Amino acid sequence: MTRFEYDAKMKRRSKNKPKIVTHSNDHAPEPMRSRPAIDWLAAVGVGAVSLGLFLITLAPTVTSEDSGELIAAAWHFGVPHPPGYPLWTALSGAFVHLFAVGSIAWRANLFSAVCSAGAAAVFFVALRQIQLSRIVAASTALVWIWSESSWMQSVITEVYALNTLITAAIFCCAMRWYATRKTRPLLIASLLAGLGMCNHHSIGFACLALVIWILSLQPALLRQWKLIAQSIALLLIGLLPYSYLPVRAAANPVMNWGDPSTFDRFIGHVTRRQYGAIGPIKTPEPRSPDRFGNQSWYMVETVAEDLTPWILIASVVGIIVMARRARAMLWMVVLWVACTGLLFVFLANFDLDRTARWALQVFFIPVSLGLAIAYGHLLEAVVGNFKNAFDSTKTVVVASLLTALIAPGVLVATHYSTCNYSRYWYAEDHAENMLACMMDRAIIFPSGDHSTFPLVYKVLVEGERPDVTIADMYGYIRPDLVKDQPEDSPDPPAVWLIRTSRRPVYFATKTAPPVPNARFVTAGILYHLLPDGMPYDGTDLISHCKYRNDQTPTVQDFGATHIQYDREFFTGLNLIESNQTEAATQHFKKAATFCEGIKEGFNNLGSTLAEHQHPEVALPYFKQAASIDHRYITPRRNLYRLYFKQGDWPNARKQLEEILQTEPTDWRAHRDLGNLMFDQLGDRSSGVRHWKKSLELNPNQPEVQSRIPHP
Repeated sequence: MTRFEYDAKMKRRSKNKPKIVTHSNDHAPEPMRSRPAIDWLAAVGVGAVSLGLFLITLAPTVTSEDSGELIAAAWHFGVPHPPGYPLWTALSGAFVHLFAVGSIAWRANLFSAVCSAGAAAVFFVALRQIQLSRIVAASTALVWIWSESSWMQSVITEVYALNTLITAAIFCCAMRWYATRKTRPLLIASLLAGLGMCNHHSIGFACLALVIWILSLQPALLRQWKLIAQSIALLLIGLLPYSYLPVRAAANPVMNWGDPSTFDRFIGHVTRRQYGAIGPIKTPEPRSPDRFGNQSWYMVETVAEDLTPWILIASVVGIIVMARRARAMLWMVVLWVACTGLLFVFLANFDLDRTARWALQVFFIPVSLGLAIAYGHLLEAVVGNFKNAFDSTKTVVVASLLTALIAPGVLVATHYSTCNYSRYWYAEDHAENMLACMMDRAIIFPSGDHSTFPLVYKVLVEGERPDVTIADMYGYIRPDLVKDQPEDSPDPPAVWLIRTSRRPVYFATKTAPPVPNARFVTAGILYHLLPDGMPYDGTDLISHCKYRNDQTPTVQDFGATHIQYDREFFTGLNLIESNQTEAATQHFKKAATFCEGIKEGFNNLGSTLAEHQHPEVALPYFKQAASIDHRYITPRRNLYRLYFKQGDWPNARKQLEEILQTEPTDWRAHRDLGNLMFDQLGDRSSGVRHWKKSLELNPNQPEVQSRIPHP
């Protein structure tokens, strides 16, 4: 059947049927043709109102997490972390260069606000296609875009605001098809889907839901080969921005994560090979019904927090209304939530620790869109009843308007304090304080996004302290810093760099000294690596580390809590090194309140106290770290050492056995358990057995080989 024959057939059908006002499971609604200019003006108004709120709460400078890295990539037209986000990088880069007002970070934050405001306007247009009234469509659009996660992403530099804009645009095309059954919106949606994949892969879940829904309503589309071929072609055209990655990587920009200039590195970057996970965080835990149930419940909790429980309940009631009045749209909402929510949960298989919970919140913004549609249908039913309840048109309009304002008002009142980044200085101050603790020409090995990326912004974008070299911006040593390392060098890249650079070296976290005959000394909120015997006095540096948000409290996001932890921890560390133990432990206790649910933070506190000969105070911190994640064996190893020094053999044995339950191939645990069983607990046969297992895993242990009795 040709396009002309199809359109003619649809026209003949429409002559024999009454016009449809409400949706059914089989028919499309009447297209919105009357007074389209007012609809477009109303859409602009919705976008302007959204933008106004975002401007009031916009972050003034760089924030924590990915913000600094993304700004640097946009400003230098470089390559950010996998999968590279080429569309966002190019558009944001153009925006921050063309809109030369305010700081570069503020401009990048503004780009997010503009994208989200545009998403609200487009979503309004989409809702008008399915016959929701203007008041209801406006309220529904604001409910979605002012949900907590969406709002939060609209006032900082991140890729998710652009993702909401493209998601709303694809949804709008699908609703236009639903209203008209014309194929042009499907072709536009195909192009947008390709572009969306160049920004964030998660948009594929929304596209899958819409494809299933459209084909379920009109299976005949599967026989339109020309349409399918055109859609695939446009999808591939939409993927062309990925060519940005190898082109810009070949130019060696300042930010060049993964250097995807070769085909293999390009594929690895786009497929997120460095992370090795479908979701944002890799986990070795297998899937199970209980695990999936807990993950799904977390999704429900997140959406309830985003929309507030009251609006979530209203959405559930709206689903009941849709079952009576708009079954086709109900089917769409079900598919949408199933794909963007439950399918993502199943494939990502994420943990539920504090880090994963924070990282995953943004992935459920599309779920809130689907539930907002259900809320809109409930509101439409309520507003429709006003026409029967009131005789005066003015009264109907006023009542409808007031009712429509309730949900957006609830969201603003509930989320304003958690989304108001207008006084957020934590990340910028933290970066400046770290720079103030370094000598000239320093090399810094930062740790964690909250330390690394604000430094990247200050050094690479604002040009502050250009003498400082950030060694591992990408989670690995920058290749340009070790390009001269000989192939036969036995040293790891970081060690070779430290040995040959002859520059001051700093670390954000303390591990074993990477080179021999060296030690770490405390330098304000950093660790300074020095040769043994070299004098150093950095006791005064911590007093110069100031944070404006101490006097002006602001949003307590994940990055802010990490920064506050670092501040309290290093304050305590400086005090304990000055023999002010009581004051130090108070700061450590405060630091512990900021790292709740973060295992590394508690282990760090325990290690520091144990190192300074306070094992009893260190003990509960190690226990807390071990209880957070059974796979995290470091605090158990520390507990073993602590119990061993105290002569508590049963508890020392318990820690080693728990390590082996988690990691049966840990040769050190087998060695230590063999020593413990043989020497302290008198179980020679068990001791020998563990020694043999340790040697099987690592034969290069002459001290263990010498202890095994020979027949």
